[in-house]
Amino acid sequence: MCAAEIEDFLRRSKRPKVHRDTSISSEVNNISNNQEFIEIQETQSVINNEEQKVASTVRLRKSINKALNNLKSDQGITKDAFIEAAWEICQQNEEVMKLISQQAAAINDHRRKQGILLRAESAIKNLKG
Repeated sequence: MCAAEIEDFLRRSKRPKVHRDTSISSEVNNISNNQEFIEIQETQSVINNEEQKVASTVRLRKSINKALNNLKSDQGITKDAFIEAAWEICQQNEEVMKLISQQAAAINDHRRKQGILLRAESAIKNLKG
């Protein structure tokens, strides 16, 4: 099939109809629950302000990235959900937070030293021409 035939096929294909309940009884139920809806909506707006999500890029070792991807495929747990859960557990347990902070400091120090070496190697290579 060429592009024109595919486009023509898509235009001719019928989309399924969605049947909605537009009766007055559903409107009456909505109106009678209006006060409850307002209270729920106000509560949700407070929760949403406190828990807004932000996009963030995280650099991970390949092995850890692969393990987290496997966690997603095996158990349906995303990387960000895992990190948030780990953070919450650390907040509840001072010992765990201390251990993880020590490990994180060691990883940061190692990465910093690697960066210095890479910059030095690059500078030497550029000086040699």
